[in-house]
Parts: sequence; structure tokens; C-alpha cells
Amino acid sequence: MNQLKELGNICYANGQYEHAIRKYKRGLDICGKQLPAFKAKTNITCIEEKEARSTQQQETESQTEMEAIHIALLRNCSAAYLKLQMWQDAIDTCSQALELDCDDIKALSRRGHAYEQLGEVKHIS
Repeated sequence: MNQLKELGNICYANGQYEHAIRKYKRGLDICGKQLPAFKAKTNITCIEEKEARSTQQQETESQTEMEAIHIALLRNCSAAYLKLQMWQDAIDTCSQALELDCDDIKALSRRGHAYEQLGEVKHIS
């Protein structure tokens, strides 16, 4: 996922926004398939409590890292949509990021910009 994000970033930096979106979406597909597995594993209990806590902490850290990459991919995808003036796609992608982190400044800003471009100022918040 991180590699796809980086490849998308290279495409974005070169003005190849459609290619960047494809890379980000591939990363999101992979990320989306892996996130539920992490969430399911965190409910596992073991006989040896100390070992279970250690394993669960590692999995929680991995889940947090995975969610951070997921949010970054969504934000990056929304930036590419904005460059292509695909306002509704930018709004939808930012809204997905905000479902995961409601305080994400970049997602809020980009979604507000897209709403502004559509003349839907009442939705900016």
C-alpha cells in the first residue's frame, strides 16, 4: 500500500492525476481488504494474558498504521480529483476520510473547496 501511495505521489507530482488516482485506488482496495482482518484479530484472547497483551498491542499498532495509510490514500485521491475538477468525487473521497478521522484538516479543507466549486456553500463545515 505504501508503495502504491508513493507511486501515486510520483504520478501526481508529474501532473498525471488519472494515473495517480488509479494507484491510490489500488492501495485503497488492498487496504480495505486488510483492515477488517486486523479488527477481527484484536478480539482474540489467549491463556497467557501478558503474551496476549503484547500481541494485541502490536496488532493495534499495525491497525493504526494501516488506518493512517488508508486515510492518506483517500486524501491524496481527493487532491487528484480536485486537480481534475471532479468535485463530487473529491467530496465523496473526503467524506470517506472524515468517517475515519472527523478532524482531518486536509479532508475538511478539500471537501469544503469542492463544495464551494459546486456552489453548495451551505454544506461547508
